[in-house]
Amino acid sequence: MPPSTTIEVVAGAGGAKGPGLICGFKALEDRGVAVGKITGISVGSLMAAFYANGFTADQLEEIFIREDLRRRISQRLNSLRAWLNPVSRITGVINLKPEFERLVTRYNLKPRNNLRIVAYDIARRTPVVFEGTQYDLATALAASCAIPFIMRPVVYTPERSQTRFVSQIAAQSMARSAILVDGGVHHMNPSCYCDGPAIVFTLGAVTRLPAELPKPVEAVFHLGELVAGGLLGVHSKVDPEDINVPVGSPDVGGVTFSVSEDKCRKMIRRGYRSAAAALDEAISEGRVPLLARLRELAGSK
Repeated sequence: MPPSTTIEVVAGAGGAKGPGLICGFKALEDRGVAVGKITGISVGSLMAAFYANGFTADQLEEIFIREDLRRRISQRLNSLRAWLNPVSRITGVINLKPEFERLVTRYNLKPRNNLRIVAYDIARRTPVVFEGTQYDLATALAASCAIPFIMRPVVYTPERSQTRFVSQIAAQSMARSAILVDGGVHHMNPSCYCDGPAIVFTLGAVTRLPAELPKPVEAVFHLGELVAGGLLGVHSKVDPEDINVPVGSPDVGGVTFSVSEDKCRKMIRRGYRSAAAALDEAISEGRVPLLARLRELAGSK
């Protein structure tokens, strides 16, 4: 890899496993990695949006714990009344759009040129890639995180002011109306939109019984993910040219949102060790550009 370049990062899909992504960003910071564009899918889009807006990994951890979005999602997910509603059973029992509008407003989050968000159009069965600065960030985030049959799809209508797009894929997907769901339906770690090999933070499928007893509906999904883990593995396969950095917890399911604050922090600490090892190996192989090295090269000119 040329020493004058940065490297793109992909924050993969995984729902409640999301805290693992925070430790990935922390490992990047500690090693001074020269990060370029960040691609976010599903929960990765939320983490990527904060990071692209200048929040540090430590700040992101405290925001994630303080906001406690996982508790409100868990309450709705395990609500018998919600599941008995025939409309909710078809469209999804959780509406994420108000939650993301609140977060975007509270933390003044904006679309950034170093941010890419992936969702999926269920009508056309094609991915939708949000890039640039001319789109509604809350809509893109809610869409990218909308797990089918659990979260409600998001209706997307292009902004009238959109006259130009930063890439061909953005022009093809952002220019037309769509009904959007979780970007993980397309691929859980789509590095195909990156310019060259990327660092891919993967959350993976659950492979163990839960360390904490989940709520009833979450327990059903946990067992389902445990059984279907092999299929999810195929759907989340990482390109061999990329740097695979596994940061997920094997005992937390994708919809186990009732995990405690203590467990969330343990997920972050555990993921950091894994991320640090993977990044250190890639750095030693010369596959990851570092800011210090770029400054040295700039100073020598």
